[in-house]
Amino acid sequence: VCFGPPETKAFADLSKLSVRKIAIVDFPKMSEDQQARYERVGELLKRYEVPEPDMKRCWVDDSQDVHLRTPQEVARRVLALHAVVCIARGRDREKTMTELRAAGAEDALTAVERQFLADGSVEESERQKMIWGLERLWLLMWSLRHIDKFGWPNTMCDVDGIHSLIFDRAIDPIKFIDEASLRGKKSILDAAQLVIQIHSAIRGAMTGGESIPENLNWANPTGFVPVTACAANGVVAERHFTLNWLTRFGDVEWDHVDTPTVPRGIG
Repeated sequence: VCFGPPETKAFADLSKLSVRKIAIVDFPKMSEDQQARYERVGELLKRYEVPEPDMKRCWVDDSQDVHLRTPQEVARRVLALHAVVCIARGRDREKTMTELRAAGAEDALTAVERQFLADGSVEESERQKMIWGLERLWLLMWSLRHIDKFGWPNTMCDVDGIHSLIFDRAIDPIKFIDEASLRGKKSILDAAQLVIQIHSAIRGAMTGGESIPENLNWANPTGFVPVTACAANGVVAERHFTLNWLTRFGDVEWDHVDTPTVPRGIG
């Protein structure tokens, strides 16, 4: 059998075509550690009736495969990011950068942050994007044990409170870095598991054109709003980003962190 116009040379000879059966690779299976975390975090998710993915495929890496950022690396990231956020919110640039240099943390700025600081005519959208770093700072300060509880991500952080906390705890920035202490891996991975499943529910609603509870509580919603109109959507995204950085997801640096809601290598 040949393809081609009648009485002309064929384009292809299908008699020599072979068909190979391609198997669909199964989703990776959870380890005992991952299964225990999935079930542990699932108890909290059930209280809020967070929709569960059809394929139950949202989980973080096995704890044995995760190597967290060092406490000093996290503390330096806090100081650098806080300086950028402060400048984005209108704090004196020269004063802020002088403080960052005195802390020996200027080299903790990322390429994107350096570009933002160097640009004399930043668009408002870029400035607002940097201000969202407040949510990342909240999570980082929690990971450093300066905030006690990992609360439900239904509202934006206390903006003035997070600034005051960092200025207070880092009044001696060198000491803040040297004495930094990171939470245990179990706590951080549990937080990552919680956030990835909430983020998956949000993305599922967006894909399906559905609304979500404004307080991300499907059991007792304060009202349903479009995903794009829900401030908590941004809170979850920023926490997911920060947790992926903390857990070295993808082994990339801050500017390149991704936030997929499927197992690594899938989707």
